Amino acid sequence: MIATLHTARLSLRPFTLDDLAFLEALHSDEEVYRYLGDGKPRTTEFLRAWLERTIAQHGEGIGQRVVVHRGRAIGRCGIGRYYRSSTRDGARLSVVAPNETPAWTPFLEMGWTFERAAWGHGFASEAADAVLAGFVPREDEPLFAMIHVDNVRSIRVAERRGWRERQRATIFDRPTALYGA
Repeated sequence: MIATLHTARLSLRPFTLDDLAFLEALHSDEEVYRYLGDGKPRTTEFLRAWLERTIAQHGEGIGQRVVVHRGRAIGRCGIGRYYRSSTRDGARLSVVAPNETPAWTPFLEMGWTFERAAWGHGFASEAADAVLAGFVPREDEPLFAMIHVDNVRSIRVAERRGWRERQRATIFDRPTALYGA
């Protein structure tokens, strides 16, 4: 299980099923989800499935956390597991390991999403530093941040961590850069 982390201004606690309403509110702002996934609003069903996967990952010591400032949830930040494969048609991405050939390779993704009112206050950097402080990299699961190429704010957060662009990919039919150490 992952523990709650604390910084000077923030608490980062594990998600619970009771956080579905928070996720729905966070993802209801088109500017917030503009660069996420396929750029379309998240349905309640999608968010519930995401929440269940995240809580399951907490048992493995990874997963997104709720970022709390002054007693109020303002975003999410953490590390989740994804799987990728390469085919003749290009790279494919999944949140679960499909049972098919070719083999799917696991990797970890560092991600952060904050409500618009929290932008520009350094919360994403502070939360990312807290998560990364206790993270022990594994050679068999590299850590990346998947960032839409136009998402300048998130690119800056990654670069402040000393990360640089490692690879370009098309994910959900959108241009994405993978940032890593």
